[in-house]
Amino acid sequence: QAPLSAASSVTTKDAVKEKQQQASAAARQKFLDYMEKTPEERYFEAFLTARGLTKEELDAMPPEDREKILKEIQEEIERKIAEDTGANPHAADLLSGHYG
Repeated sequence: QAPLSAASSVTTKDAVKEKQQQASAAARQKFLDYMEKTPEERYFEAFLTARGLTKEELDAMPPEDREKILKEIQEEIERKIAEDTGANPHAADLLSGHYG
């Protein structure tokens, strides 16, 4: 087998470098898209992902099934809010400016 010529070696390095730059640009764009979402949108996607669903799959579900999933999301949000505010019984006082 003939050794690689200097020209083909440079071409291979350039191709690898270009693929790395494309992957980096794609990762950067994915991060920026994620950061543009509201916390609610991020939570909604995380909830669906944890259940092995996409938004498209949720949209394609029969209305009864979709409503069931949406109700689960609402209940989980309410539970998390209760946990968060329950962790500090004075949270409402702190937010309203009443400290004692």
